[in-house]
Amino acid sequence: MKLVWTREDDVRGGYYRPMHLHRIEIGVRADGMPSAWRHVIVGQSILAGTPFAASMKDNLDHTTVEGVADTPYAIPNFHVSAHNPKVNVPVLWWRSVGHTHSAFVMETLVDELAARAHMDPFAYRRKLLKPEARKLRAALDLLEAKSAVWRRRLPKNHAVGISCHEIVRDRRGLRRRCLNRE
Repeated sequence: MKLVWTREDDVRGGYYRPMHLHRIEIGVRADGMPSAWRHVIVGQSILAGTPFAASMKDNLDHTTVEGVADTPYAIPNFHVSAHNPKVNVPVLWWRSVGHTHSAFVMETLVDELAARAHMDPFAYRRKLLKPEARKLRAALDLLEAKSAVWRRRLPKNHAVGISCHEIVRDRRGLRRRCLNRE
């Protein structure tokens, strides 16, 4: 037997994904590189009020800031804060947690900074990456090499954006991602 919920039953019976709002203020040097980054994230906690709340430190839901607080970029004067309002909506994670919203925000802004600096997005990221981000840099190099041909032959009114994001899964290892977004 297989149970398939209608959309109405699914919405009434399941959990929602929490909404998040990001506000970022970036100071930029004359060479186009960031001189300061202030990142505020507002969103309902997934952990508060559940058995997982025990993993919260200083009343902070680390899932709200993951992917931002542990960025592989060497950004001076980097500050991240989170606010978790209490809302009467049941939330839980869907496949991933903070990385789903934080990767998009961080990488979109890095692309915008590269464009503002009139730099190639690959070169900009290489310059911004921390020295210890060797594996992420290698993934970025591979992405650039493998996509070079088709990136130069885009149809009219098409563009390419790239992103590099590191997802820490557990203590046994890291999973790294570099993606092209067209």
